[in-house]
Amino acid sequence: VPAPSAMSSSSAAAMAEYKDGTYTATGEYRSPAGNDEIEVSLTLKDGVITAATYEGMAKMGKSKDFQAKFGAGYEAAVIGKSIDS
Repeated sequence: VPAPSAMSSSSAAAMAEYKDGTYTATGEYRSPAGNDEIEVSLTLKDGVITAATYEGMAKMGKSKDFQAKFGAGYEAAVIGKSIDS
């Protein structure tokens, strides 16, 4: 029985492409204060993040503070970056 062939580079490239649009996800995590959530939306154009928003949904003071700090600095880390990086 022959071994399965490796994926061609054009097939791999096709799988790595992303459709332009806005994608939203909600992340859940446990903090010392209990369960918290954060919602993040990214807008992609040609595989590059062109916009990002977040909504912190923390219920306790310390978690709200941490989410606010995240909100104050995350854009510089993602806007203009390739989604693959």
